[in-house]
Amino acid sequence: MRDAQLRQAEATDAQTLQQKLALEQRKAAIEIEYLERVHEIKQRLFDLETSRMVLEEEANLRRLGYRADEIQARIAELTQQREEIRRQQQEATEAAIQAARENAAIRQAELIRDHNRQIFESLKRQAEGVFDALLTKSQSIFSAIANALKTAVLTAIKEIVTSRVAALLMELFTGARVAFAGAGSGGWRGWLAGLAGGWREFPGIGGSVQLGPGTLTA
Repeated sequence: MRDAQLRQAEATDAQTLQQKLALEQRKAAIEIEYLERVHEIKQRLFDLETSRMVLEEEANLRRLGYRADEIQARIAELTQQREEIRRQQQEATEAAIQAARENAAIRQAELIRDHNRQIFESLKRQAEGVFDALLTKSQSIFSAIANALKTAVLTAIKEIVTSRVAALLMELFTGARVAFAGAGSGGWRGWLAGLAGGWREFPGIGGSVQLGPGTLTA
């Protein structure tokens, strides 16, 4: 079931940053659910085995003629040993779950860094236009700055409008509905805030991953 769910998640055509982050969150949730279910089954089997061992040990000691206090002491020792093994198994499972969360957070951070790098390169190209204007004096510095800001804002608006139009056409011609992650909770305002260097929160594993100038927390 886990493998099938992971394949289904991988088949998702994640395009936007929000969708990619959500995909990593979904994959981590699948892995964590698998670890928890397997651990639960193993613990049940372990407890059944412990009960069987205790009964067999007690019957064997009685057959050998041990006193009641001796039998009780041996059973207590055996139970303590089994409980220690059970605790170690619990710790191992918790470590595996924590590792799954941390790996997902690392992948999300990498996605955010790549996204930030793309935004930086875009703004850098706009800044280069301003610098070229200073060197060539083909246009005033104020005109170059205005054009750079206008291009950045229009690019953001174009991304939003064209995505919505494409979704409407997709539904019209194929009947398939396209969902936009984060709709109703920031939406295009949060996207524009990200371009301006503001903060944009995305769902994380056991917390949130923040998109901002040089800071990543999970």
